Amino acid sequence: MDINQLKALMFHGLAASMAAHTARDLGDRRTYVGASDVSGCIRKAVLGKRSPGGETLAGLLRMRRGHVAESIFRDVFEAAGVPHRYQVEAVHPQEPWARAHVDFVLEEGGRPVAFEVKTTDGVPSSPREGWVRQLHQQMGLLTLAEGAPAAGMVAVLDVNSGEVGLFNGYTHDPAVFEALLEKARRIRFLVESGEEPGPGDTERGPLCGWCRFLSGCPAIGRRDGLPALPIGGLVEEYVARREEKAALEEALEALGGRITDALRTAGLRAARAGDYRIGLYTRKTPSRLDRDRLRREIPGWERFFVPGEEREYLKVE
Repeated sequence: MDINQLKALMFHGLAASMAAHTARDLGDRRTYVGASDVSGCIRKAVLGKRSPGGETLAGLLRMRRGHVAESIFRDVFEAAGVPHRYQVEAVHPQEPWARAHVDFVLEEGGRPVAFEVKTTDGVPSSPREGWVRQLHQQMGLLTLAEGAPAAGMVAVLDVNSGEVGLFNGYTHDPAVFEALLEKARRIRFLVESGEEPGPGDTERGPLCGWCRFLSGCPAIGRRDGLPALPIGGLVEEYVARREEKAALEEALEALGGRITDALRTAGLRAARAGDYRIGLYTRKTPSRLDRDRLRREIPGWERFFVPGEEREYLKVE
């Protein structure tokens, strides 16, 4: 098995597993408008319902990471004896196509509390706007479904570093909920009518760069004939870090040269400098093939080479 076969195996296995999980816990998402749909761009939500699937291996792994985080909190709640309900479906009583699947519902002072779980690379200092919208939709639907004003919180887990964050203190806001319901109605209308989303149905956000419907999106401008992704801050940080790395490597090379000069001037191969042992060593350069001789003595030797694999790389200029 090579790396491409492994990736293909992972993709098909994860796709089947995630499809089964979605069908079991979320049902057919094309038939309703969920809380995650109103958390972001209307155009993305509509096109996603018209053309489900299209995930990449990286996207599937990110979704699976979210399920891992949910399972961690579920184990914690069960082990600690915290009363909770998992994957609670809250349905609008008059408009049943509007619904939410809440990760956990806790109880606090006789009222339901939506506990939403998110996974990130690094815990942000403030919640993302889409998280808050999703939480408000969940609280609104829970309030209608359970007859008591709901509260909510978002728990954030970086499963790589183990860092945990919590954004709480949210309560049901009827005005915010009604605005989100209007957004849900617009999504439903576009899905059922087949009408194409217009410029007013697009919304730029931090996740635009990962949207599979980016091509042709009216919210994304163009510069020099290329789509303008709204991730300028991320790229600027990358360039700054790259420049820092280059400057650091240059400084290390200069310092290393001065240390080498000091050893050579003293006629030493090894010495002590403060708490460190320093020394000069030699190593051979890698062996290389004499291709001219091979061609003369073994005609057609190139057929024994395994072709190299094509791999993507990032270029920022």
